Amino acid sequence: MNDNGFRNLLGETVANTVNGFRNPLDEPVGNTVNWFRDQLDFGRQAVRICFATLLISLLGPMGVAAADPVSTQPKTPTGRLLIIGSSSIYAQLIPDGRRAGLARRATLYDSLRGAHENTLIVDAGDFTPHIRGSGADARDERWRRVMQMVRTMKQLGYQAWTPGDTELCLGREGLDRIAKEIGGVCVSANLRDSVGTAIFPASLILTIGGISVGITAVTDPRFLTPAGPSNSADLDDFRLLDPDSTLSAVVEELTGKVDVIVCLAHLQARDIGRLVTAVPVISAFVGGHRPGFMPNGEMVGGVPIVRAGDHGYAAGLLELEVDRELGVVDCRGKSLPVNDTIGEMPSLADSLRAFEEREAARYPNRRVVRYSH
Repeated sequence: MNDNGFRNLLGETVANTVNGFRNPLDEPVGNTVNWFRDQLDFGRQAVRICFATLLISLLGPMGVAAADPVSTQPKTPTGRLLIIGSSSIYAQLIPDGRRAGLARRATLYDSLRGAHENTLIVDAGDFTPHIRGSGADARDERWRRVMQMVRTMKQLGYQAWTPGDTELCLGREGLDRIAKEIGGVCVSANLRDSVGTAIFPASLILTIGGISVGITAVTDPRFLTPAGPSNSADLDDFRLLDPDSTLSAVVEELTGKVDVIVCLAHLQARDIGRLVTAVPVISAFVGGHRPGFMPNGEMVGGVPIVRAGDHGYAAGLLELEVDRELGVVDCRGKSLPVNDTIGEMPSLADSLRAFEEREAARYPNRRVVRYSH
C-alpha cells in the first residue's frame, strides 16, 4: 500500500469512528454493545495495519534493513546533450563543389534541434575570410563579406564562439564589431589586448535542459603571425598567453560548478591531443584551425574531439550522456558531411545567392579569398 493510500485509510477510519460514536446514542443498548464490539475489532485491525506499515518502512521488504535515507532517494535523472560544432568555415556562404554553403547547414541545424531536446551550437574560429590585397576596395569587400557571415551565424543560432586567426586579422575594432553583432558569446581563456587586459570572458556557463555546461576556449599564440603585410598592424592589437596554464586556471574555476566542460580549441590537432592529458577535467573538445576531417571523431584518453574539416564541409557532433552526480558517463563524436543530400533553407539560400551576385558585379577582380595559408 502506498503512502497516499495509507493516509486515505487513516482518514476514513477517523471519520467513520467519529460518526459511529455519535450514532449509537440514539439506538438500543443491545445494538450499542454490538456496535462497540465491531468498533473494537475494527480498531484492532487498524492497529495491525499501522504496525505492519511502520515495520515495512523501517526494515524494507522481506525484513531487510532499509538503506541509508539519502541513498533511498531516486537517482538524479540522466540527460543528453548534443554539441554541434564548426570551425574554419572561411565565409563559405553558398555551395561550391564539396563546400556546402550555409543554407544547407541551417537546414541541418534545425533538424538536429528538432530531434534532440538539449543542443549547444559553437564555433572554434576562422569563420571569416582571409584577405589578399590592400586599399579601400579590399577593405570594403572584406567587411561586407564578414558582416554577411556574422548575420548568418546569428540566424543559425550560435551560442558561443572563439576567435581564430582570421578574426584576429580584423584588429581589435573589427573583433569588437563582430562580437556585438553575432548573437553568441565570445569566450577566450588566453586572448589579451596589447597591454595584457582580457578582452572577452574566459568562460561561459549555460544551463541547457537542466545540464550545466561550462564553455571555454584557447587560441594558439603561434597564429599571431602576419598572413600578409596588410594584416600586421591589426595583429599587433593582441597578445595570446600560454594555452596550457590559462586553460588550467579556468577549468579549475569551473570544476564543481558545472556538469560538463567544453573547450573550443583553435589549435593544431597534435596540441589538442596534448591538452587532453594536460587538462584532464575537460569533457570534450571542438577542434579549430583547419582541423582536418575525422568522420567518426577522435577519442584521446576517453575524451571526444571533433574535427569537422574546413569551408563548412561537415558539422561536428558531440553527444554526451550526463549524470548530475557523476558527470559525463558516456560520450561519442562524429563529423557529419553537409552535402547535397541536405536541402537548402530556401529563404536563406536566396539571400546568400543574391549577396554573391551583387559582390560579383561590384568586384569582378575579387580580392577576398577564403583560405590563404
